[in-house]
This record gives sequence, C-alpha cells and structure tokens, in this order.
Amino acid sequence: MRALSLVAAVALAAVAGGAVLLWPSVRRVRAESRRQQARQDVETITRALIRFYEDNAFFPLWDRAPGAPGGTLRRVDVLAGPGTAPEAPAGSEWVAGITGSLADELIANAPSYRVRGGPDEQGWSGPYLPEGFGTDPWNHRYVVNIGLIPSGEPAVADTTKYAVWVLSAGPDGVIDTPYRQPLASAALAGDDIGARVQ
Repeated sequence: MRALSLVAAVALAAVAGGAVLLWPSVRRVRAESRRQQARQDVETITRALIRFYEDNAFFPLWDRAPGAPGGTLRRVDVLAGPGTAPEAPAGSEWVAGITGSLADELIANAPSYRVRGGPDEQGWSGPYLPEGFGTDPWNHRYVVNIGLIPSGEPAVADTTKYAVWVLSAGPDGVIDTPYRQPLASAALAGDDIGARVQ
C-alpha cells in the first residue's frame, strides 16, 4: 500500500512539474497568437481603407461634429475602433486630435458619403469591415492617423508627405510610434503592431 502511495505521489509530482515547465511555453504561444491576430486585423483595416479609396477617390477624413448645426462635417486626425483608448505621450495627436469612428466611416457611412448608384459610378459601397469589428487582442482601440492624408484642400505650408499607419498599441497599450513621420524614414516603434496605408 505504501509503495502504491509513493508511486502515486511521484506520478503526481511529475505531472505537476511538467505543467510548471509547460506554462512558459503556453504563455509564449498565447502571446504570439495575440500579436498575429493584431497583425491580421491591421491588414484587414488597411485593405478596407484602400477599398474605400478605390470606390470614392478619397479617404474617410470626415465625421459629423457633435452638436453642430445640421450635422456639420469636420476633418478628423485619427480614426479609432471600439475599446479602451491606448496611451500615448502627452499632447500626441494620437490621443489629443479630433477622433472619428472606424465603424461610422467603414461600416455605417455615418457621414453620409454619396452612395454608389451604379457599377461605373464612384461612391460609398460598404460596409468595408464586418459588423462588430472589435478591439485589438488587448482590448485597446485600433487607431489610424488618417488626418495626415492630403485632402485636396488648398495647399498648406507643410508639403511633407507623412506615413499613415493602422496601429495596435501592442501588449503594453502604449503608442510608441510618432504620429508624424516622413514617408522615407517611417518605422514602427516599441511593441506597436501596424500596417502602412501610405
């Protein structure tokens, strides 16, 4: 009986020890799975923005200003998905700029862009993202610095072309990538996960 108890105790200890050894591997696989999901999501949003452009000949740069008479349109700096806002350095346009909704632009057509009337016409032909497209794997918003796309408005003093990113702030929930980066030197920073629109 004692020998059987000893064998059971040794077997239980071996199983528990194996689980302890296996746990870091499970965590690494889970972390990589989340990063892979974020990479797929930013690519999906990027393709949706490009399809929007192909249909409309402009990018979704406008939303309806809350409380403005007649739902006046205003230009946005950032498009954001649902979820908790990621952190960014103080004053960064990622969090301090005018924010519009990815769902309003790419799913609901809340700004009321002209809808395509026929196969040879230009116009909104969405939805461009699936209904209920959600947060990044860490429950933060996906963000797009869409305000850096030229809008065809009269020329401004700054003629630099900037990178436009679709970003997840990554596991730490902090946007490390600068809002403004010249096209030639643009790069992701920190643990941000992103895809370039421009």
